[in-house]
Amino acid sequence: MDQRAFAVAYAHCCDAQTAAILCGCPITKAKSVGEALLQKKSVVRQIGKCFTQKLRLYDCVRTGLEKLAFGRSNDAVQLAFTEREQITGKLISSLDLSLVSSIKRDKDGGVDIKLFDRQKALEALCGLYEASDSEQTAQSFLSALSEGDEADEEV
Repeated sequence: MDQRAFAVAYAHCCDAQTAAILCGCPITKAKSVGEALLQKKSVVRQIGKCFTQKLRLYDCVRTGLEKLAFGRSNDAVQLAFTEREQITGKLISSLDLSLVSSIKRDKDGGVDIKLFDRQKALEALCGLYEASDSEQTAQSFLSALSEGDEADEEV
């Protein structure tokens, strides 16, 4: 079985048996194969790397969702109330429009600015925090396994 694929699958689902099945192991052998792979230091290190990569991605996603959920919309409002003739590229580039999902100008010169849905951003952020809690539990488990391996080497 491909140990790297198992590490990636385990980092995703945090279950040795499921990870082994996802990597093509027969269901009847998956539990024992998954548990055996978790005993290997190289596999534990690979899982740790996968968790580190996922945590970096979580940090980027979390930061973006926090900005959508809690960001200020002042610049979008300023743009909405700026006269058409005063809107320049320099003005646009100076505004923080990260909360804006779309901008439309109608035939009469009016501006329709739609912002991202804060409620959806908050819900996604809550889901991310829940997933992060389970990742931290799994990371603690891996740390304990790694420490146990290091202690075995010192004996």
